[in-house]
Amino acid sequence: QKMILTSICEKWNNITVSKAAELLGVSKMTISRSFDELEYLDVKILEMKGKSRVITVPHDIKKFWSEIHSVLRNPVIARYELQDDINLEKKAGITALCEYTLLSDNEYPTYAVIKKELSESGIKEKKKIRRGEEPGCVVLELGYFIDFRKKSMEDPLSVVLSLTDEEKQDERVMISINEMLEEYVW
Repeated sequence: QKMILTSICEKWNNITVSKAAELLGVSKMTISRSFDELEYLDVKILEMKGKSRVITVPHDIKKFWSEIHSVLRNPVIARYELQDDINLEKKAGITALCEYTLLSDNEYPTYAVIKKELSESGIKEKKKIRRGEEPGCVVLELGYFIDFRKKSMEDPLSVVLSLTDEEKQDERVMISINEMLEEYVW
């Protein structure tokens, strides 16, 4: 999933297994398996260039997104609502959406960590809120983090996937999602 979303955000064109491995910092074997999964799921992003498979993002990204959206999963593994704001660098979820648009953020920020950063951040030892209390911050443990334009913000497509159903019920949030995708993705 990270490879698909990265390829969309960076508008990959004729990216080989080797180049994708280099760009994502993983092994060629990992990318080759990802290419196999894309073929199996019939995600229309792979092409043949000679004998090699390459990723080329379709020109109509909006249409492509609507076709693949259903096979993508929410990147959030766990959600931690903490009493105090722990001021992490990476922004995610509703806070990232607010950074991309003119939407006002919650009274508390939403941050992101990936699994390998979880223990060093000490999140599991921090005091959690009780039911009904307002959090000092929310930390989303994500399966991956695509640092969009090197601004320590979750990429726009992952933001859409990581928002809760409750957040998506707000009309202002849906308007902001559309604005963000129009400006940064399509």
